[in-house]
Amino acid sequence: MALLSRRSVLCGATVFICTPAVLRNARANNTSTNVLQTVTASFRGAALPPSSGQIVPRALAEEVIANNLKLAPKFGYRVDPDGSFTDPASGITILQRYVAAAPDYNIPAYPAENQRPHPIEPEAFGKGTFKLFVWGQSIAANCGHGRYSARNTDKTCVFSDGHFYPCSDPIVGADGPGGSVWSHFADSILGRRINNSTVNQVVIGCCAQGSTSINDWAPGGSEAPRLLRCLSDYMTNVGQPTHLAYSQGESDLYTFSTEQWVDRWQTMLASIRKLGCTSKIYTSIETICNLRTANDPFDEDVIRETPDSYIKTEVSRQNIRAAQRIVGMLGPDARPGPNLDLIDWHLRACGDGCHFGERGLAVAAQAWATALSN
Repeated sequence: MALLSRRSVLCGATVFICTPAVLRNARANNTSTNVLQTVTASFRGAALPPSSGQIVPRALAEEVIANNLKLAPKFGYRVDPDGSFTDPASGITILQRYVAAAPDYNIPAYPAENQRPHPIEPEAFGKGTFKLFVWGQSIAANCGHGRYSARNTDKTCVFSDGHFYPCSDPIVGADGPGGSVWSHFADSILGRRINNSTVNQVVIGCCAQGSTSINDWAPGGSEAPRLLRCLSDYMTNVGQPTHLAYSQGESDLYTFSTEQWVDRWQTMLASIRKLGCTSKIYTSIETICNLRTANDPFDEDVIRETPDSYIKTEVSRQNIRAAQRIVGMLGPDARPGPNLDLIDWHLRACGDGCHFGERGLAVAAQAWATALSN
């Protein structure tokens, strides 16, 4: 399980598309077979979203689990009969296990970047046009595993840098060479009833950038000027967005308290309001990113993460999730987005442990469509 302080939330360099086979939960049969490390967490008995770690030989996975159960008491943690350990202070319990890596979980890669597609001329925008502007980090960018193109090519498009483009991965304007949530989302939102009209057209603007913190998007941050430029350009050429979507949080573990994250979100939103954007903003809950990477598949520090590190990670996730829940209800123009941490962990592990595989992207798109339809 990779620490975000060590492993940035980055898109990779080459493609792995998850096989459509049924996801398996079988143990490997021998000690040399590769397995995927898994982590199940709970808070005072209530289950928290599970996550996955690295792909290692079964013998090493078992060694790491045994060592952490020996180390846990040194941190003041209780070792429980089921092989888990609990921090009495935080109420967090961690259970380390593993599943067979093949055939569903592999070291993923991305395809080479395509040339930017040719601009298109969309139909005139009308009452049923869904105008979405998105920003955030890699989950909102083109870092998923499995490219997709919206089926309804005459009803969907992307706006970026003064031009309209097909709604096809990788989405123009966003970081990364892989798949996105938004190409799936365009198909998912079409035909839904929102604000007493049926969505018959979708125009998406997205400037999401991998590895970014909320600090980067707030005034004074590295991405703040680009956010305001891209949003202003969108408003000039497309119009006032019907919806804003902010999808970020993974990079802020270990950095912000709940109150600090809420404060930065409010500052970021104030800069958008000064621009003249009055649209409702939807903020997702997302904190999980345990990245497997082909560039460094055998990082000993990550594989052998210690008990205190697991506890700190879960405590920090709780802090960021609490902040994301708060801002989703902070005023009449704020709304809760989807809880992406609750998506079946297999669908994230089928990507790279952080970014979704093909099925996960589709599920995330449905979750966003449901949230933005309410």
